[in-house]
Amino acid sequence: MIAYKVILTKVDSTHKNLRTNSIEGKSIDLPEVGKVFFLIGEALTSGATSRFIQTSEISSVKKTGEDEYVFKTLNSTYNLKVLGTDLVD
Repeated sequence: MIAYKVILTKVDSTHKNLRTNSIEGKSIDLPEVGKVFFLIGEALTSGATSRFIQTSEISSVKKTGEDEYVFKTLNSTYNLKVLGTDLVD
């Protein structure tokens, strides 16, 4: 299976659930309309092993560059930059 190494950046939002405006991590999918986006990154909390991000359902996706996307969910707009890929078991 392929995992995408990505940076997810919050562009605009009606909530503060992300805790930081940007997170670097891995995702097994790229954003797709009608689905949620999942990302696992480095933990912010001491003693935790990872940080898990899940958006609400994606309403639109626009490819803005070779490896960049802007996507909108119910409450937020995000920029996603793909840094590369890894093979995972």
